[in-house]
Amino acid sequence: QLAVAHAHGLPAVLLVSNWSNRIDDFYEPLAHKTLGNTAKTDAAASALADDVAAAGFDGVSVDLESLASRDTNGLTRFVSDLHADLPNGDSLTICISASTSLGAYKAEGYDLSALAASVDESVLMTYDDHGPWEKTPGPIGPLAWQRASVKALEQKVPADQIFLGVANYGYGWRPHSRPSLSVAQARALAERFHARPRWN
Repeated sequence: QLAVAHAHGLPAVLLVSNWSNRIDDFYEPLAHKTLGNTAKTDAAASALADDVAAAGFDGVSVDLESLASRDTNGLTRFVSDLHADLPNGDSLTICISASTSLGAYKAEGYDLSALAASVDESVLMTYDDHGPWEKTPGPIGPLAWQRASVKALEQKVPADQIFLGVANYGYGWRPHSRPSLSVAQARALAERFHARPRWN
């Protein structure tokens, strides 16, 4: 993937996350094993920077989700360490779960001002306002919610540093399962049942 990206003149960054295949979701205790320990946080940042340099990546994207306030100091330190350890010119991005207030961002473990000081880009993930944990359908990224999330973020993060991440998928809202659907799959499903899709 790295070689193909570079062959097409595209940057390739190393993504680090706390996704757990065991629970099929992001897992806060997994992140906290590192973020809750200063020595482990420093070591993880150093190891990632070494991997980037050795493999020829163009930077790192930190996508640690479902965090808690107990992770704030560790996340801030981790990102600051990465900023210091990465080779000059390499990019550093933080992915931020959308919230509509500064208090909500803080509860998710984000010290927005401190993070913004260490990264090149803050990717605001404005998706899954409603999702498969619910039994009734709802919009994944409603516009009013997105706007409120951006407005809150801009109180602490420069607007030109914010990149808006939007959903390119949907869910099949079924009684016993809510599978993810690509746009093509959603269209095929509507066609199969002769449904007429409409924009809301």
